[in-house]
Amino acid sequence: MWHSTHTETENLLGENIRREPGESISQTYTTSDLLSPLFFLSKRRFLSYEESAFFGIMSQNYSTLLITGGSGFLGWNLARVAAAKSYDVSFTYGQHPLAIPHCREYHLDLHDRQQLEDVIEAIAPDAIIHTAALANADVCEKRRSAAYDINVAATERIAQCAEERNCRLLYISTDLVFDGRQGNYAEQDRPNPLNYYAESKLLGEKAVKAVSSNYLIMRTALMYGQGNGVHGSFLEWMHRNLQSKQPVSLFTDQYRTPLFVHDAAHALLEIMESSAGNDTFHLGGAQRLNRCEFGEIFARIFGYDQALLRPVTMQDVPSNAARGADCSLNSTKIQQELSFQLSDVAAGLRQLYQSGVS
Repeated sequence: MWHSTHTETENLLGENIRREPGESISQTYTTSDLLSPLFFLSKRRFLSYEESAFFGIMSQNYSTLLITGGSGFLGWNLARVAAAKSYDVSFTYGQHPLAIPHCREYHLDLHDRQQLEDVIEAIAPDAIIHTAALANADVCEKRRSAAYDINVAATERIAQCAEERNCRLLYISTDLVFDGRQGNYAEQDRPNPLNYYAESKLLGEKAVKAVSSNYLIMRTALMYGQGNGVHGSFLEWMHRNLQSKQPVSLFTDQYRTPLFVHDAAHALLEIMESSAGNDTFHLGGAQRLNRCEFGEIFARIFGYDQALLRPVTMQDVPSNAARGADCSLNSTKIQQELSFQLSDVAAGLRQLYQSGVS
């Protein structure tokens, strides 16, 4: 379904531009073409995204955004940040309608291609950030068909619609595409999913690469931050239990690079506006640690009793879906593109505490 054997685009001059696998843009045009000012000027309005990036004449203007999964944890936070930065923001929801100030909401059944096309036509976005997913790994393990429909087939439909309308597409993937045997994973490391959620997200990556000519794939780490009352992070579970003096069991043998969702939102918008294209980025926090270490920092900053934290191993807690021991991400590549420093856990939690999240 996604195995294209060549790259082919037709520009506005009606020229059919075809490249075989591995053939670069510099091989498509002759040396005299590339050195000719007349060629450069005459072609400027008609180059594809990839060709424009090659010639260095990209002009980013992604002011109108469509965010799928706006009722989800990341989508909701992203829409709020984007609206505050004066983007024209629309978002979709499936089962949980909600209002986000200065944003337009649209109901969307991800299985319905016609409804998807109608929503995109109504919004006419410059960019689509696809955060919607079936993200509960244990549910995905038991409901593989549903996970495939949402995480793979719907992603392919969105990529096709984005391509037809010349939209930039940002696809949100996960650190769990790795098996956790190594840790500190860079973008060039080979994925090896241990559960079906991660496998479906990796298949979504492949669908995007096969369909889109203007995409970014963002593999995000475990996120924490403020939730919207419908979807939250594991932080809210810890809040509820510790506030009521209930013990909290936290893994000592599962390492991640926890990502402050506010950082995630700003990073996604910055990389969307950058000249980066048709590439994969890892987006995690600045610190590798296990969940128990995270809990200790959280309890200290929010003033909870650390004696309520119960260290456990993954083997102690039965689960439908296998999870890697160390899926920490190396975010050096994206950090070089950002105007701000990704937060370590203490810095992110202090921002939440100072903002009154409790």
